[in-house]
Amino acid sequence: RVRCIRMDIQDFDNTYKYKFFLPTLYVVSWAMMLTGPYFYPIPYQIYCFILIAFMGLKACQSLIWSTLAFIKGTRLLNKAEKYIATKASKEAPEIELDEETRLRQGELIEPVPAGKRELFAFIIPSYKEDK
Repeated sequence: RVRCIRMDIQDFDNTYKYKFFLPTLYVVSWAMMLTGPYFYPIPYQIYCFILIAFMGLKACQSLIWSTLAFIKGTRLLNKAEKYIATKASKEAPEIELDEETRLRQGELIEPVPAGKRELFAFIIPSYKEDK
């Protein structure tokens, strides 16, 4: 069951600190972002250098992870194509499957008849419980 809680506007009466403090903080933060390099040039440069270095390292990390995923995915698809070709030709030699894929012989893919193309989807189940 889903419990619906309605917002009461009277809960926000007499909350002047939020009506004035948050907009003031927003305006001051924008003003400091624009005038910060003028008033604090050295700390601002150090902060920007650290931020740029961090973002560069994160970009390199993302590039490495995506390259590894592409290579491993290509290898897995090549093994699947070889398996389909050898199983369809009735001369299925043993294909060594590495432990990463954890595929067992016979559970991979059935051979595709000539002229047909099969597409496969990987479904990730959701373990969220409906309440």
